[in-house]
Amino acid sequence: MRRRSACAALALLACACATPDPYAGLSGAALEAAGAARFAEYRREARPVLDAARNRYVRCVADALIRALPDDPAAWEVVIFDDPLPEAFAEPGRKLGVDSRLLQVAEDQDELGAAIAHALAGVQALEGKAAEVDAAGQALAARAGFEPARGLAFWQTIGAKVVMGYAGGEPLRGWRSDPPLTRGRLRRLEAGLAQADTLYYERRSQGPKPGCGAEAPPHPLIQMN
Repeated sequence: MRRRSACAALALLACACATPDPYAGLSGAALEAAGAARFAEYRREARPVLDAARNRYVRCVADALIRALPDDPAAWEVVIFDDPLPEAFAEPGRKLGVDSRLLQVAEDQDELGAAIAHALAGVQALEGKAAEVDAAGQALAARAGFEPARGLAFWQTIGAKVVMGYAGGEPLRGWRSDPPLTRGRLRRLEAGLAQADTLYYERRSQGPKPGCGAEAPPHPLIQMN
């Protein structure tokens, strides 16, 4: 889960955060209350992106995934934050954040769906509903109608271009969700592609895939290097 408070915003490239689990020992209503409090704290620290087109796009992708959990999208708070890391993060209490840089790295709705699905799977793991976050996120994206091969391409981009491509070829520090992708994690995602494809085509047999847009809207606040 997100660990932004452990690192100052200007020190993201210099610190690797090791933070105790803020949800240790919590469950049920106490877990949801703690998650909502963390999200509210981040809302006070970070600047939300208010652009209507980007919010409609992210909300469309998020709603499709939330329905596939299954859950009610209206019960979730979804916020885009102006942040230089390409991440999505979720907290207990039905809170979802998407960093603005992610809208530049994820080239289409399928890639964005992979990232958000991974964040939602992290909450499922906290709640005891998912055993392995990478596999659960891959399956969730497929059930929601997002193409697994595009999702795998996104994780390959994160592993090769983003993690190693910022900061002069050194791994970007300060990740709040998981450690940067390793070859082992990528191999597990590649191995799960066939099963995810099965779920995806089952979903496609029931109707069209989400129509959130072929490509992410351009972001006006942060330019890629």
